[in-house]
Amino acid sequence: MVMTRGKKKIAAGVLISIVLTACGSNAGSESGTNGQGNANEGQVTLQFMVTSENYSGRLKDFIANYEEMSGNRVDVQLFPAAEFDNMLKVKMMSDEGPDLFVTDDIAMSQFQVPVEWFEDLTERPWAERLSDGGRAIIEWNDGRITGLPITNPGGMGMMYNKAIFDELGLSEPTTWDELLQLSETLKQAGVTPINIQLANGSEFGTTHLMHQLFANAELNRGSQIWDELNSNKLKLVEVEEYEQALQQMLELKEKGYINEDFISNTFEMTQEKLGTGQVAMHPGGDFILEPLLENYPDIELGFFPMPFGDTPGVISLYAGVGMSVNSNAKNKEAALELIDFFATKEEQEAYMGKAPGTSVFADVEAEQNMISEELQKYMDSGRAFMGMFGRFQVWNDMDARKLMQEMMLGSKSPQRVLEELDAKAELLGRGKQLPGW
Repeated sequence: MVMTRGKKKIAAGVLISIVLTACGSNAGSESGTNGQGNANEGQVTLQFMVTSENYSGRLKDFIANYEEMSGNRVDVQLFPAAEFDNMLKVKMMSDEGPDLFVTDDIAMSQFQVPVEWFEDLTERPWAERLSDGGRAIIEWNDGRITGLPITNPGGMGMMYNKAIFDELGLSEPTTWDELLQLSETLKQAGVTPINIQLANGSEFGTTHLMHQLFANAELNRGSQIWDELNSNKLKLVEVEEYEQALQQMLELKEKGYINEDFISNTFEMTQEKLGTGQVAMHPGGDFILEPLLENYPDIELGFFPMPFGDTPGVISLYAGVGMSVNSNAKNKEAALELIDFFATKEEQEAYMGKAPGTSVFADVEAEQNMISEELQKYMDSGRAFMGMFGRFQVWNDMDARKLMQEMMLGSKSPQRVLEELDAKAELLGRGKQLPGW
């Protein structure tokens, strides 16, 4: 999903490979073996493939801590997100795979990346410390744990500008009719109620809104819906909740409650509109906070699920970019040592302290940001479910984005969208020779 959320793509062909000692003034210098062996007897050099967009300062700091603790070196190989999957595939298939690598989303990776690449981490001692909600976010459909997030996991809901709501005396809606009434009040006050964007294939807005509305199907039908969908016993077009979700999205457009320029609206434009009070609400998650707060540090956001019919609705969860161990790693024991060290209470608290949000560990005290604090309440109350991208094995989010665009432009009905998604799922299921397809 989803998943290089809000990241700027770097031109194809760009490759950055950095060999780190990552300790103090030595950060960025080359190791003695350039990642091909041990610089000193007993020392291991781990290769770690990371998307350049997710090579954060706190990840650098963690690597420095690991190197100081272990005496090993970490060769960090950076690739832009647009090229990362292909480069990982080339390396894995040529038996030159890294010891550790990242995936765009831990849960989604079970369908996007060959499962045999992942070392099973389910029985690592730290897995027992995962909170129920944290485990639900990152585990695969079969209950397997294959990675830990290096970006904060979170959920997609409706973010709103608290100052605008307070000025107009508005409160969070709990039914669809209340949401429509609230939107009308905002429109009459000269504020665009809901902002979405579709420029340059952006996922911000339409698919984020779709995923949180789609999650109501699991609330109504239970988790068995995934068994039925994944075995081809149930079609998307047969799930009434999915069509209702798309109908609600169209109703917002027809009533003039979304921005008219949604087809040309960019991520940067969204931040400006939300930050300056031109729009009141925007569907998404806390991945928007860092760039938004950099330019509008005083903004205060609230967070609630988009209502679904006569119900308050639910949140759609995402696991975040995950760090995993290659099952065929040349230095597997050292790679496992690194991820075990990353999972320690001390390292996780230090890591979360540099970017507040939701931790997947029950014993880690993490400062909440303005969205994650509300998200935790929905997770604790059972009103948060993993997005379809992390549960439906033949889902293609890029196809969904294109179809959402066509629907919002009026060229496809909700039923037609679901029929075409079913057709694409059929092709993918047969191509992968999945049971039931």
